[in-house]
Amino acid sequence: MPKQDLLFQLIKTLSVEEKRQFAKIAKTNKNATIYEALFKAMDKQDAYNEDKLKKKYSSSTFVKNLSNRKNQLTDKLLDVLVGMNVGECIEAKIKHILSYLPILYQRHQFELMYKKIRKAKKIANESEQFYLLLELLEWEKKMVWNDTNGKYMQCVEGLIQEQELCLQKLNEQLVYRNLRRRLSILTRKEVMLEKQSNLVAFDALMENELLQENQDFLSFESEMHYNHIQIVYHRIKQDFELSTSYAQKLLDLCEERKAEYKDKYRQALHTYLTTFDAAKKFDTFPEVLEKLEILVKGKRSELYVLNHLNFYWLRYYIGKQMWKEALSVANRVETAWQGLSDYLKEGRYLAYCFNLMMLYWIVGDLPQTRNWLICIRNFSKAKSRKDDIFLASRLFELIVCYEAIEQGDNAIDFEKEIDATRKTLKNNQQYQDFHRIVVQHCRELNRLVDRKEQKTVIATLAKQLEGIQKEQPNLLCLEEILLWCYSKVKDVAIQKLY
Repeated sequence: MPKQDLLFQLIKTLSVEEKRQFAKIAKTNKNATIYEALFKAMDKQDAYNEDKLKKKYSSSTFVKNLSNRKNQLTDKLLDVLVGMNVGECIEAKIKHILSYLPILYQRHQFELMYKKIRKAKKIANESEQFYLLLELLEWEKKMVWNDTNGKYMQCVEGLIQEQELCLQKLNEQLVYRNLRRRLSILTRKEVMLEKQSNLVAFDALMENELLQENQDFLSFESEMHYNHIQIVYHRIKQDFELSTSYAQKLLDLCEERKAEYKDKYRQALHTYLTTFDAAKKFDTFPEVLEKLEILVKGKRSELYVLNHLNFYWLRYYIGKQMWKEALSVANRVETAWQGLSDYLKEGRYLAYCFNLMMLYWIVGDLPQTRNWLICIRNFSKAKSRKDDIFLASRLFELIVCYEAIEQGDNAIDFEKEIDATRKTLKNNQQYQDFHRIVVQHCRELNRLVDRKEQKTVIATLAKQLEGIQKEQPNLLCLEEILLWCYSKVKDVAIQKLY
C-alpha cells in the first residue's frame, strides 16, 4: 500500500463542524483564502492524487510551491483544532491555567495564583487528571511556602497529605492502564491467544492482585480499566456470560458520567458492541447503536461515522441473518471503499474484508467472495503482520478455489494452491489439526473425479471438523467450512443452512 499523504489523512478526520470553523476563520483572513482553496481541493478527492490535483488546479495560486502550502495548511488546521478544543478538552483547560502560574509566582500575585489553582484543582479532581493535579499541588506548596504574609502556611501539612493521596491514585491508575496495555499487546495479533507462550503470559498477567474480585477502586478510570480487562479475560476463556456482564457494567459505569467522559462513554459503547458480537448476542444492538449514532454524528468525521456504524450494522444483520439489509450495508461500504480503506486501521480493514467476503459467500456470490479474498491477500500490512484473519482466509481460499473450479474456472491450479496454503500456515506456526485436516481433504478431493466419492470425502471432513469444534469452537473459518461441508453433502445452499 503506498504511503498516505499526512495532510489528506488529517482533512479526512475532520467533522462537519470543524470544517465549518476552518472556513469561517479563512473568510475573516484574506491571507487564508489560498489555504482554503487548497483545503477544498484536497477534501473533494476520495483518495489523494497529487498529479491530478496539480493538473486540475494548475491556474490556482496554491499549486505554486505546493509542498510549503501543504505544510502551512497543516499548521493552520491544527491551530483551529487546538482553538476549538481548548474549551472542550479538560487537559487543555488545566494546562492553560498551569501556564499562568509561573508568571503569577514570579510577580508574587499569590492571591490570584491561589484562586487559579483552586479552579484548576477542582477540574483535575473531577476529571481524574492526577498527573496534572500533582503539578498543581506542587505549585500550591511552593506558593504557600514562599508567601511572606504567611496567609496559607497552615495548609502545608494538608497539602502534603493531599499530594500523597493523589500519588496513590495516580499509581493505581497507571498500573491498571499498563495492565490493559500489556493485555492489548498480547491480543493484538492473536485475538484468542491460541499459542501456548501467549496464553502463559496472559495467565501470569491476570494473577495481579489488582485483578482479583471485590476491588476498592480509588478512581473511576481504574474501575473502568478493571472491567475492560475482565471483559477480555472472560472472552478468551469462552465465558461469554461473564464477558457480557462486565461489558454491561462498563457501559453503566460510563453512562453515569457520560457528560464528563464523553470519549470514555463512546469507547464503552464500542466495547459493548464488540463483546456482545463475540458472544453472538445481537438483540440489544439497535438500541446501543442508536446511542452511538447520536453521540458521534456531526461531532466525528464522516469517515469515522461511515466506518464504525456500518461495521456494527453489518455484523448485526449477518448475526440476525438479515441478508438483504446486510447487502445494503455492503453496497454503502463498497461505494465509499476507496476513501474509507485509506482511513481504516489494519485490524478494521481486515475485519471489513473478512465480513464482506463471508457475506457474499453465504448468499452465493462467488465472484464478490473472491474479490474480497483478494483484498485480504493483497493487503501489504497483513503480509508482514500475518494477522489471524489473513491466515484463516488463506485456508478458506482453498474452499473458494474448489467452488470456482466446479463452476468452470480452469485457470486455477488447485494442487499449487494447496501447497502454497500449507507452506504459508506452517511458516507462521498456524498449521494445527484444523488446518492440516482441511488441507489433507482438499488434496483428496483434487485427486477424485467421481462426485459420489468426493461427497464421501467431504462428509468425512465434516465429521472430523465437528470433533475440533467441540474443543475449539471459535477458530476462524471453522464454522463456515463446516457449513460448506453440510451444503455439499446435502446439496443445499449455504444460506439455507446458516
